[in-house]
Amino acid sequence: MPAQIRKLVDSNYLRRPELEDYLAKSPRNMAVLAEFVLLEAQKKKPLLTLAGSTEILSRYPRQVLILRPSSKLLGFHGQGAGLQKRLIDGRKSAGFSRFCDDVKAAASGNAVVPDELARAARTAQSHIASLADAASTILDLFRANAGRFTPDEIKILRSRQPRPWPVQEKLLDMVFESAADVAGGAKLRPRKYSPSDIVNLPVVRYCLCMMLLFIRWIENGRQLAIGNDSVANDVIDANIAAYSTYFDGVLSGDLTVQSLAREARYILAEIGGYVPGRSGGWVRQAI
Repeated sequence: MPAQIRKLVDSNYLRRPELEDYLAKSPRNMAVLAEFVLLEAQKKKPLLTLAGSTEILSRYPRQVLILRPSSKLLGFHGQGAGLQKRLIDGRKSAGFSRFCDDVKAAASGNAVVPDELARAARTAQSHIASLADAASTILDLFRANAGRFTPDEIKILRSRQPRPWPVQEKLLDMVFESAADVAGGAKLRPRKYSPSDIVNLPVVRYCLCMMLLFIRWIENGRQLAIGNDSVANDVIDANIAAYSTYFDGVLSGDLTVQSLAREARYILAEIGGYVPGRSGGWVRQAI
């Protein structure tokens, strides 16, 4: 029997015929959905957007896996055994077919279901708004981190030259310090982690992808004083890329997401993280 393939699906891919091609090709091909992908589909006119966004998936409900909410994964431990299984919400995955039926019923004028979808839409709007509200904090973090680099190091980052170890070390420090700040803000109970467990934590992988975005901002000469909506979109891109590293890649029409996911997978494998199809150890040539 062929191996099961699990790929994270971006919101911009939900209506693409390539998604149906992927699912129809084999019942072993699975679509993995993060919570914010479905939330994005509900933030405006949920009766219209959600029905269209789930139309393809509704034809293959047994091939859909739903991830646990990000808030539930903050305290997630990083042991490699059973890693994917711990990420997946079994109850929501099993109930996806019924969810699609409810969406179709609502689109057909069912008077009961719209209340549930309206609540989901409010949750989606609140979730997206919270990302925008956090934008100023993220910008402050980037500004502070930009000050770590000398003018010569900024030139190296901007010119995309090979990065010497002192630059790589600063970049990795940004990742782990940012992850510690997020964990501290969430008041998580301290744990002892092995190096391989640490790089398997969702918060570390998210911060790694944010660091990769930070490098792209420097490379492109992008101003840090940008709009909250733009930062919120970057945060979502980083989340999608980060979660895709636990699986067999990402299905996205966004070249930035594709690039972030590829680079993050490479780095994580090089520093000893769990990445399907790759293996590696702690090396200084990671970034």
